[in-house]
Amino acid sequence: MEGRLLGKVYLCASRLLLNPGHLSDDDLRPCRELEALEGRAVAEELKVARELVEAYRRLTEKVARDPLGAEEEYISAFELAPRCPLYLTHYTSGDERERVAKMLSLSAAYRRAGLVARGELPDYLPLVLEFLAIAEEHDPRLEVIRTVLPGLKHLLDCVEGLEPYHRVVHALVALLELELGGGERDLRA
Repeated sequence: MEGRLLGKVYLCASRLLLNPGHLSDDDLRPCRELEALEGRAVAEELKVARELVEAYRRLTEKVARDPLGAEEEYISAFELAPRCPLYLTHYTSGDERERVAKMLSLSAAYRRAGLVARGELPDYLPLVLEFLAIAEEHDPRLEVIRTVLPGLKHLLDCVEGLEPYHRVVHALVALLELELGGGERDLRA
């Protein structure tokens, strides 16, 4: 898959996992760009892109119907005393030292790619996805994916029944597993 398309996929997923009450029209541009590709050969080759387009549609419909309800659901699931934190090492680190070591490793990978994490911990899923959208070097990408994939699988179980978030996390688990299994050339459906 073309690198720019993969970047859009990760950016769209990142935006779909942010509080819908804080999203601007510009924030959702990567999702609209994926939607515009639907039906073209390149988009048909990537099931993940189609899943994210569907999640984007469901989210925008939900926000249009009940913006306050959509934001409350998000906050309940992911923010205030969350049942499903978007901080991926939360799910897999047995003690604080292990979690800190993983976060330091993530921070170092981000710095090497030129990403500055301001205001969020490095294991925050939307930030991880922004890194994957811009990272070009293979080794740091794989290092980050190996660090976060186990937590992402736990998050998938946690968001069961929460749409469109379950759809987004499910697509991401599949995409990260494909990246680990052989890189971008294996991401075609």
